[in-house]
Amino acid sequence: MNAQSANKKKLTSKKKKPKAKDTLALRNKPLHAYAEDAIKGYFNTLNGHKPRELHQFVLAQVERPLLEMTMDYTNGNQSAAAEMLGLSRGTLRKRLQTYKLI
Repeated sequence: MNAQSANKKKLTSKKKKPKAKDTLALRNKPLHAYAEDAIKGYFNTLNGHKPRELHQFVLAQVERPLLEMTMDYTNGNQSAAAEMLGLSRGTLRKRLQTYKLI
């Protein structure tokens, strides 16, 4: 097979769809496993550099989307979002302001 036909084969081959079992496993993967994968990936990109304030960095990376998705889920209802998150409404407003979400 020459290079041209090999490239053509690559372009025409379809990606395999994930098996139902694989899809189910992804849906059932706990949140901490995703966090672990992301943190491992982050450490792998450091190339010997030492991170600073890692705890705050990770919390900020998780907190912002948590607030955004909770506000979306409650259609912008801060009282409902605060209750879901286990925060006072004032604390929620402060966190939303910190991330410039309001």
